Amino acid sequence: MSVRLKWRTARKGDRRLLQSFTCTVDRPRNWREPHPRPWELQVQSWVRELKPPVHGRRSVDLGFAGPELAAVVVVDHVEEEFFHIPAVARALDRRGAATGTGIVDHAIDLAAARASPDLDHIILSANIHRRNSASRQCFERAGFTRDIGMTDPSFEQWLLRVEFDVV
Repeated sequence: MSVRLKWRTARKGDRRLLQSFTCTVDRPRNWREPHPRPWELQVQSWVRELKPPVHGRRSVDLGFAGPELAAVVVVDHVEEEFFHIPAVARALDRRGAATGTGIVDHAIDLAAARASPDLDHIILSANIHRRNSASRQCFERAGFTRDIGMTDPSFEQWLLRVEFDVV
């Protein structure tokens, strides 16, 4: 059963909440072993360093399931109709709660809300680690397609064009 999250913009008082956000398992006790999901560890570290409120071209929204922080979405307005999603993160204890696609959908809505009203479309991009099958599936369900031209050995770029009705 899908749980609908309540979203709001990150604000100054959310710094401590973000610093304790957990979206991956702890590192192995033997630090010589690699983390089983290094992309999750990277996003978790990055989310914990966010300092709301953010200004300018970046948007950070927080998704709550009751009083608990369940998700973080970051969207950058790159230029004109181009937006990049550097992070979507679901809390570790929310795995299996069928919230992944809803989180990606919120990122799309956030970008659309930031777009100039005279645009007839926007283009969103996201870089997803090649081993991160859960994120690939969520982005694919939301309509993104993989850009086969990207040659990064660790990441794939996924793209979505969103059309608007211009009145």
